[in-house]
Amino acid sequence: MTKIDQKSKRIGAVWLSLALVLSACTRVSPTTTPSGPISGPTPGGSIGGPLPSQPPPRPTAAPPPVIATALPKLVLPFQPVANDASAPRIIAASPELGERVEPGAEIRFTFDRAMNQASVLAALVTQPKTEGALTWSDARTAVFKPTTPLQRGATIDVGIQQSAQDASGATLREPFQVRVVAQGGLEVLQTIPAKDAKDVLPDTLITVMFNRPVVALATLSGRTPDDGKQTISFDPVIDGAY
Repeated sequence: MTKIDQKSKRIGAVWLSLALVLSACTRVSPTTTPSGPISGPTPGGSIGGPLPSQPPPRPTAAPPPVIATALPKLVLPFQPVANDASAPRIIAASPELGERVEPGAEIRFTFDRAMNQASVLAALVTQPKTEGALTWSDARTAVFKPTTPLQRGATIDVGIQQSAQDASGATLREPFQVRVVAQGGLEVLQTIPAKDAKDVLPDTLITVMFNRPVVALATLSGRTPDDGKQTISFDPVIDGAY
């Protein structure tokens, strides 16, 4: 055998070895299919364990019942009257719509002509039922005054039904009513500085805001109203004026 043949055999053996190595590197491992159940993590539970029981849904709290506090509107019967008929009407009333009054205030109705006072009294209605007296300041002006002053913040409707007549017997062209709201109690709306405020400057003015105009009846220097009650006080006591 010549040297050339021996060299060719050695080169061929090297290539064969490389081919065997590459074949081993690219061989795909077979996939094993399990024959039994697969154990794995379950939603909300441990691996392989049963599903835990779900907690019952929390009930949604029902909204609190709505309590109607507004006084329902007073509804008075109405019968249309011909335009050319001579029918009396109420041309003014006091207090005006939306006006707040003191608890003992009067309610006035002004007609466009002299009225049959007995028929107006019979046609007077209130809601809620409120005892009172109906008087006349003149032949055209009726004045209703509750026997007992209204509670502060209370609301009443006072109406004159269409059955009220003038001196000739003609009835009202239309019924009329007013809503009366008694002024509520005096309330503090805001204080400056605010409650529990800290790091306030020593010369800061103290401001108190009320829900309606007030009259100063006393000062911190010692002058008090006739009833002897101090209207404003501080703890600890400090000197000042307002």
